[in-house]
Amino acid sequence: MKKILTFLFLLVLLIPISYGITETDKSYKITIDGKTDDYDQTTESLFRNSSIALESSFDSYWGKENEVTDIKCTWDEYYLYIALNSTINGNNLMFFIDSIDGGIPDFKPENSSESISWNRSLTFVKHYPDFYLGTWPDNNTPENYKALSEIRDEKFYNSTDFESAAYLPTSINGAIEMKIAWSALFGTTPGNVPIGAKVKLSACVTGSWGGSTPDVIPDNSAGASTDGQQRVIIDNFAIVNIDDDNDGKPDIGVNPVARTTFIISSLPNKPNPINITNLKVYPKIISTVHGHEVYISFYLNISKNITVKVFNMKGDFIKTIIYNKTAVIGENNKDTNPSLYWDGTDEQGKTVPEGIYIISVTDEDKTFRKLVAVAVVH
Repeated sequence: MKKILTFLFLLVLLIPISYGITETDKSYKITIDGKTDDYDQTTESLFRNSSIALESSFDSYWGKENEVTDIKCTWDEYYLYIALNSTINGNNLMFFIDSIDGGIPDFKPENSSESISWNRSLTFVKHYPDFYLGTWPDNNTPENYKALSEIRDEKFYNSTDFESAAYLPTSINGAIEMKIAWSALFGTTPGNVPIGAKVKLSACVTGSWGGSTPDVIPDNSAGASTDGQQRVIIDNFAIVNIDDDNDGKPDIGVNPVARTTFIISSLPNKPNPINITNLKVYPKIISTVHGHEVYISFYLNISKNITVKVFNMKGDFIKTIIYNKTAVIGENNKDTNPSLYWDGTDEQGKTVPEGIYIISVTDEDKTFRKLVAVAVVH
């Protein structure tokens, strides 16, 4: 009985390990459906180290609804499997693969953002993608592209050598997923790779044609951009060592996480500071007799849910103008942001007494609070 219990204990310990390491065939385990629950979080999700995740889940300049958060990677004898967890809302997602020392042409950094079919304000440094995928919310079939030369690419479709899928409902955590044959990635015969083969992986959220990115994975040294058109440099990437024993075959029985390094490994993984600036009310004095209203404007550097309330000078609550409503980056009275005003009434619709009132703007996580005063006369 003791031997049986010992055997069972060892078996339990080995199950999660064997689940995550590379195998001769992963097709029984991973289905290319745009979902990543068939990847092991511990051994197939790429981390900087044991305590720091590859990417913060809240450091996008365009808010938590436009985030890239996690790359997962594993392989078997014939295929490389990759997935990217992300959330996008009204924007696009791009994933880049660079097969180091492969037989595939490279995009060069001075030409990449001007020539690729998905033209975006991106420049690559020491990272020349051979393949990239692009997708958008509620699309389950990413567009696949491969390099034909330094300045040209071509769209290609799913086949036995390459398969991709996406599951990206708007504003809900989703993923883009793919598998690619070693022969397609490196231009080799099936099941073979160049001696010492490696791949580089990176991704970003982007705007539309010519648009920039608010979030890059892994974090780049120059940072992302609040400006939807400002050029962003992608100079960091995950480097995954495929053939460490230099036999021209993908190594089997290894932990992909242990095979991953970064060109820049020490970047801080901190959320961007959230701030509201230029809070204004106009006019500063309103007459309720004449039907005046106070218009409220401000600048928000990250899209966030906000609450705007009115208090009297004693701190007593008077009225909620908006509660937990999304305000996107920029001025709140433009485009899709709410137009905010106060007409000098309380929560019951009654005119407030003459006096000084405080308008308070806070975000949903209470990371900031801004106050501005306004006078009411009759």
